Amino acid sequence: MVVLALLGLYWHGSLSGFVYCVLLAVMLNVRHPQPAITEPLGRFRALIGVITLVVFALCFWPFPITLT
Repeated sequence: MVVLALLGLYWHGSLSGFVYCVLLAVMLNVRHPQPAITEPLGRFRALIGVITLVVFALCFWPFPITLT
């Protein structure tokens, strides 16, 4: 991330990449609590996860979807 921030500074004169470096460093040091109850996912929650993954992939589709 630091290399990309340096390239952004060199190519575009923008310091905004360093903001993301700081945010990433802070987020990596946050310790997340363990869940109180550990149980496997049910079918419904697994289906919601798959739908979420499909929506995420469609957000980065290289060309717009057109209906004719």
